[in-house]
Amino acid sequence: MTVGPASLRWVRLLRLCALAGLAVAPLASASAAPAAPPERLVLRLDAEDASGLRPAASLDDKLAGDAPDPATATLWEAHRRRLERALAALPIAPPRPDLPRRDPFALRALALVAAVGTAFVAGGDKSARLRAALDWRGAGVSFETARF
Repeated sequence: MTVGPASLRWVRLLRLCALAGLAVAPLASASAAPAAPPERLVLRLDAEDASGLRPAASLDDKLAGDAPDPATATLWEAHRRRLERALAALPIAPPRPDLPRRDPFALRALALVAAVGTAFVAGGDKSARLRAALDWRGAGVSFETARF
């Protein structure tokens, strides 16, 4: 049974769609992942504070009472300004992705190994093969040799 040009175009188009889906899937899952709760972000900021005062967490504090007297309000505003200065001077901790814990077998390198191996097997015509794989019009394919 020989395969005509129209069916090979559909096969190539399906391959291209599958490749695009594989490329977009990690981006979609990363954007759909829940954001870190604010408490974790505050803890990360306060982790670098050597004084132990936790200025980032203290910024969420509220003054007790409905209507404080003017002296208490002035003292509270001075406290808030001091916290803001301490927070501005605080070094931000570098991110700790903890990748070895989430990917202990280094499966993330599998894609790189597969790409290098594929390029090695393709030999000198790897760019032509890549162009042919992504050409959805089917240009340059001999349909007489394509059989199932």
